[in-house]
Amino acid sequence: MVEFMKCNAARRQGMHAFAFYKRKIIFIALCPFLLAMPVTAHAIDFILVATGQAKSLAIGDVNGDGYIDVFVGYNNNAPDRVYLNNINGVLTDSGQKLGEYFTTFVALGDLDGDNDLDAVTANLNQPNHVWLNDGTGHFSDSGQALGASYSYSVALADIDNDGDLDLAEGIYGNADQVWLNDGSGIFTNSGQNLGGTENTTTVQLGDLDNDGDIDLFAAVYNGPDLVWFNDGSGYFTDSGQALGNATTNSVALADLDNDGDLDVYEGNYGQYNKTLINDGSGNFSYSSQDLADRQTRVVALADLDGDGDIDAVVGNYGQANYVWSNDGSGTFTATSSAMDGSNTPALALGDIDNDGKVDAVVTNYTGTEQEVGSPLSISFLMSALLALVLLGLRRLIPKRI
Repeated sequence: MVEFMKCNAARRQGMHAFAFYKRKIIFIALCPFLLAMPVTAHAIDFILVATGQAKSLAIGDVNGDGYIDVFVGYNNNAPDRVYLNNINGVLTDSGQKLGEYFTTFVALGDLDGDNDLDAVTANLNQPNHVWLNDGTGHFSDSGQALGASYSYSVALADIDNDGDLDLAEGIYGNADQVWLNDGSGIFTNSGQNLGGTENTTTVQLGDLDNDGDIDLFAAVYNGPDLVWFNDGSGYFTDSGQALGNATTNSVALADLDNDGDLDVYEGNYGQYNKTLINDGSGNFSYSSQDLADRQTRVVALADLDGDGDIDAVVGNYGQANYVWSNDGSGTFTATSSAMDGSNTPALALGDIDNDGKVDAVVTNYTGTEQEVGSPLSISFLMSALLALVLLGLRRLIPKRI
């Protein structure tokens, strides 16, 4: 009987040892995969607000409740829509159907000086429209029809230094236009023709030469990007720069290398995305970085990881959207992909769900509206899982008998 008990105890000990080594083998097999998971310092949610014909968007607090809402521009003569934030990041269609145009771009700003956000929409082969906000997030057509060109982009800033927001219009295949605001939201064409037959896809406004007024950067598809300097009164002169010859769909301005001036992040279609570095006087030169060969449609910039410098998110066509982290000197590294095959024509960055982090609001040609993806958060989960496995390994070791 004693011999039987000893044999049974030895058998149980052998089974415990086998189970331990089996688990150890599984753990060792999983280690390379766990260690290969990216570990990042900050997560970003991708919030899909609209699909199908939604081609453009702009974000801002349109109803004055302190939370970021979304104005979405639709093409193919579908009405534009306004999505209101219900505080926790869920966006609800306000029910407004604003026109039936082919909207390519939306810009928000206080156009009539009443302290709420109004909207300008750029349209293809139709006049651009000004939508005035009543303060509660409900918009009405101002009745203005600004131009009737192949408008791809609009940008708002105080171009003539009179204290209100003026309008720059980027036109595909024709000269870009400047519209001056009288302070009440009524715009008049300044009579300037910036360029000729360039295919402008994006216009961006900012003080490029550090002289205290607003200059203009025009991104051109299949041609060199152009820089226009403001004389301070709202009139522009060509800087003489012809930058590259890329298929540029989008550009964004920010101080990428932390030297106190505005640089450019250039999103190209079927070519490498690039950065252009400003020398402080508005003269730009391409950096040596080739930021992935993607089908980029849109670029947005913000400090995503809280380290004090400007990072980038690029929306692509038929490929993953990418997050690019800046090391502080203007050198970018891809840190994550998100929502593979997104077909993203529009993207904006802001804290939509009020969690203190930057979110990316996107429109896609396909997908489920209000879908939220947080790819970088997955890396946190995998890192936590690895830590738990390491801490729990000791519990797998059989006790001494």
